[in-house]
Amino acid sequence: MLGVVLTLVILLVDAALNSTSPATVQQLSTSAWVDRVLPLVAESTSQGNEINQIRNHTIGMSGKSISDQLHAASSGAGRVYQQIIAVKPPAGVNAASGLLVACLLVRSRAAASMTAAFDQALSAPLPSASPSGFPGTVGGVPVTAVPAAPAGAPNAAVEAIVNAGRDFEVADRAYQLFVGALPTRIVRPPPSTWVTDPSQYDA
Repeated sequence: MLGVVLTLVILLVDAALNSTSPATVQQLSTSAWVDRVLPLVAESTSQGNEINQIRNHTIGMSGKSISDQLHAASSGAGRVYQQIIAVKPPAGVNAASGLLVACLLVRSRAAASMTAAFDQALSAPLPSASPSGFPGTVGGVPVTAVPAAPAGAPNAAVEAIVNAGRDFEVADRAYQLFVGALPTRIVRPPPSTWVTDPSQYDA
């Protein structure tokens, strides 16, 4: 009797699998892929938050603390990118996957550029105050953390930080396009933003 029941169960499961439409299979595989990449998206979002926290609280932090935290966030962004390219997307979401990969690649490279620029700025001679006599910012970087430069000469470190911020915006847009490129029946991934205020990277 037990053998008959098991046989019936196997037949029912087999029938259910065979009757599953290609569209349903595609939806299930896409949902499974999204479930795999969501933790990486969350990790990337956290790294962006860390970079914003560092930028917003630079005054009062030691140069070593700034450098260490930026290096940690930058290394994490690189690790997330390496992990995402190892996750093979199912057929039908190659475009969406490409946008997500592009987002994480740009974030990784821009974070590395910003980290190198901060290291350059922190290792250079520092002015004591802005021309007005009060601490100011250039490109969102406190003036006391910006290297002194000859009058009229471009500040390479600040320019690199500003460019990195613009790249962060490009990556944020790529992520939005990734979400929009997913099939409509897939649960929408949460937002992932590294730049909440574009003016913070104005030169």
